[in-house]
Amino acid sequence: MKHALLPAMLVLGLAGCIENRTDSPLKMLGSYVVSNECALDMTVQLGQGALDLAGPRLLGDAAALNVRYLALFDVRNEMTDVPIQNENQELASAARNSANLNKLSLTYRSAPNLNLRTENVAISFTLAAGGQQVPMVLNLVGPVAAQSLLDNVLTGDTVSLTVTAQLSGTLNSGGTIESNLRPYTIQVYDSGLQCRQGEVLERNGPCFNIGGQDDKPATCASADAGTDG
Repeated sequence: MKHALLPAMLVLGLAGCIENRTDSPLKMLGSYVVSNECALDMTVQLGQGALDLAGPRLLGDAAALNVRYLALFDVRNEMTDVPIQNENQELASAARNSANLNKLSLTYRSAPNLNLRTENVAISFTLAAGGQQVPMVLNLVGPVAAQSLLDNVLTGDTVSLTVTAQLSGTLNSGGTIESNLRPYTIQVYDSGLQCRQGEVLERNGPCFNIGGQDDKPATCASADAGTDG
């Protein structure tokens, strides 16, 4: 698949989300567009994505640090938030089932096969019980995978990368908890973008990162315009 066809695959407002439910009460559900301002707005759904490596590659030694795919997920802790009481005595508080998430596991499958290994990324996020819809922005490309993509995806290439994410952590009560497995497919390519002398990459991507994710292309602008490189 040529990268020129990728924008047609980005169906904003997609109704059907890919999800793999388990019996776990910790759920990663719908995926949504991340805005340039990083607003936690779960209105425009996105079922799969695209990532251009051309922008990060122009940053030289900082390239791998700038290979990111940010996805906004609807995350819910469906454990009960009702305290346990015996007459007028509280035996366990409603906060006992709050989840303190500390790890994001990323498992990769790619075509062509790049033999990417599972990565565990440290996170810090507290999710109260009760089943409320909570927005959570996650980077689906770990540092090892980022470097491997830069090494293997050249100008004109496209790699279909399916990332399966799983959240895990501990409960306030002392137990452990893991989410369902949540797959998300990203078409990774390199457009071959080159900036002219005096130009820098625009910060037009999600959360003020450089462009290249989904419908926000990697673009160059004059450094005099105040754009950060």
